[in-house]
Amino acid sequence: MNTPRTIAFAGDWHGRTGWAVTMIGLLPDDVQDIIHVGDFGLMGEGLTEYVTKVSRAATRTNRRILVVPGNHENYTWLNKQPRSNDGAIPLTDTITVAPRGYRWTINSTSFAAAGGAVSVDKRRRVGGKSWWPQETITDDEETNICAGGHADILVTHDAPMGSGVPSMPRDALVAWAGADIAAEAEDHQRRVRRITNALTPRMLVHGHFHTRYTHPVTWVDTNGQPYDSTIHGLSCDGEAGNIILTTITDTIGTVTDFNYRIKGTRPPLPAAA
Repeated sequence: MNTPRTIAFAGDWHGRTGWAVTMIGLLPDDVQDIIHVGDFGLMGEGLTEYVTKVSRAATRTNRRILVVPGNHENYTWLNKQPRSNDGAIPLTDTITVAPRGYRWTINSTSFAAAGGAVSVDKRRRVGGKSWWPQETITDDEETNICAGGHADILVTHDAPMGSGVPSMPRDALVAWAGADIAAEAEDHQRRVRRITNALTPRMLVHGHFHTRYTHPVTWVDTNGQPYDSTIHGLSCDGEAGNIILTTITDTIGTVTDFNYRIKGTRPPLPAAA
């Protein structure tokens, strides 16, 4: 049997340095790997200090962070960064970005990355400055991700359609974002669902909706065969349910929420060193 490795999955941090550094420091000692599901805070030169301080916190605690980008990332800047031979983007010694379609293995468990989502607030943002059109998965990227076949754990930013995520009622979303953007967001969720059905993961972890929930499903794969999976949605910085833990041996262990509260209160969020 493989030596157990405890993995932390973290939801949206949005470049909030104090929160990120505090959470990294509070995790159990046996957590070496943090897999971040996007909206980490990769906003290019404007967040260099954030990335540096988070990297230092990871170094101090002997942890590694793998980021699957979300929608609120600076893709223009990110896509200019050098890649390693396996296609990953190493930002620092302890922070690596997993582009769409990236795959890796921990013990005997296979992982795949399919980041991105639609920014439903993009009319309130500025193209090329606070939102980027590369935020969504393209047809070619979908084909590439699906071509890799099964993965035990699929890490996405957006939720697959039908995942049961508690969300704003559609009529409220249409009123707030507009019917066209709401439809675009739903199309992207259908794309993530197609990817999920192609990879048939036993576990899928995503962010984006800032809501912690768990939803076991039985879906049908691209060959018409049923498969079981469990969807885990994560909340965002400053909220309970931002981090979950599981232990990987030869199987995926029980998923538990990381309780960041101390005697019923949140830990302080100090200025990062």
